[in-house]
Amino acid sequence: MSLEWHTQERVSGEKNLEWYLAVSIIVIAIVATSIIFNNVLLAIIIGVGFGALIVAHRKGPQDMNMSVTSKGVRLNDYIYTFENLEAYSIDEDREILILKSKKFFSQHIVIPISESISVDDLEKILSDHLKIEEMHESIFERFMEYLGF
Repeated sequence: MSLEWHTQERVSGEKNLEWYLAVSIIVIAIVATSIIFNNVLLAIIIGVGFGALIVAHRKGPQDMNMSVTSKGVRLNDYIYTFENLEAYSIDEDREILILKSKKFFSQHIVIPISESISVDDLEKILSDHLKIEEMHESIFERFMEYLGF
């Protein structure tokens, strides 16, 4: 048994001029403060990060092809095999699947679930290979979503 669906990598609302202006003012204030305190490296890192953020948001979220099979979870061309995953959690209110990875740098993988997918079928496939564990998105991810990122 396998499940397949298409989704966007993130929910992206329209950013108006005021949003860009507010973020720009905050970044300029942080960069200026860093320079005043002779921390030019931090100012450069913040400026480059802001530039990368603007470029990423102008491009918009990309479409993702998802599937869950008996071998693992596939996101576009990358497959997370069940051997590299420890547990899963499904947040039905927010319609997301959270996978706990054994890798150090990507411990939680958050995947949007399409409305066309049965959560029971998804749990059936995952429970055969992974344990269920109560997990939530990180506070940082929730905060960034609240700010519109």
